[in-house]
Amino acid sequence: MSHSSPLYPDNTPDQSLWQIPGAPIILASESASRHAILDGARISYSAQAANIDEISIRASCEAEGISPDSIAVILAEMKAQVVAQTRPDALIIGSDQILCCEGAIFGKPETRQQANHIMAQLQGRTHQLITSLVIFKSGMRVWHHIATSNLVMRACSKEEIDTYLDIIGAEAFSTPGCYQIEGAGAHLFSDMTGTYYDILGLPLLPLLSFLREHGLALQVGKESL
Repeated sequence: MSHSSPLYPDNTPDQSLWQIPGAPIILASESASRHAILDGARISYSAQAANIDEISIRASCEAEGISPDSIAVILAEMKAQVVAQTRPDALIIGSDQILCCEGAIFGKPETRQQANHIMAQLQGRTHQLITSLVIFKSGMRVWHHIATSNLVMRACSKEEIDTYLDIIGAEAFSTPGCYQIEGAGAHLFSDMTGTYYDILGLPLLPLLSFLREHGLALQVGKESL
């Protein structure tokens, strides 16, 4: 059964931050990269993990023949909905990523053996990283967005894969493809298309556009720009 864990603290209150007056923003995610994106953009928000059984939900969707794009949206929606049930006053951001390679869908690995298998399947091939965004407001879904990035992983030997996994350790279990392009994962690729934010897991530019339409503004003391 899904449940949500306690809120993380808001961004530092004495900084000049973009916020929506009267509407708290909550990110339904524990992802460090998603937190870093919102922190970098100086968005005033808090974070609340929405724990859902992603593996079972994804497997059920695949069995029903649901498209990868739709699976990504379903997972993001379920995350946001869990938090929205307890915070109908807030604007909730849910996000998810699905990795596809030549018809196969990959999730986050749970073991080193799974990580090795995923990387062996991706090396030397082009794969798609589908990143979804869903917004809940007043307890209802009001917006969603899908971004697809194409990444070309260079050919890697088994030894290279083992060494890479030794270097990143537990970080391999935090993303579908076992890599983080902002770190050592950059060495794995020969080419990629898609925005940096999309690949990291949060399509920031369309999100900011939506938030501005709903009152996002720079708050400096009591002044708004």
